[in-house]
Amino acid sequence: MVIVKFGTVYAEIHNKGGRINMTERMRKFFWAMFRATGDEIYKNMALNKKGYIEIPKREFAKLTEEDIERIKEQIAEITL
Repeated sequence: MVIVKFGTVYAEIHNKGGRINMTERMRKFFWAMFRATGDEIYKNMALNKKGYIEIPKREFAKLTEEDIERIKEQIAEITL
């Protein structure tokens, strides 16, 4: 089995989509950003009643069949 990973902890949720539960720390951050910038998006985020942030799927790291074949070939070369 081969696992392909990216160097950032948030890459997977952006690639696959999902939910991030809203924490009190996040709300404080959004209020601080609203006070600093006056941007309504931060106020709306701080007042979020759902309790989570929905991240839509934005697939940027899709392996094609060609990619998989190349990975298999490289593994075969290493293991011979």
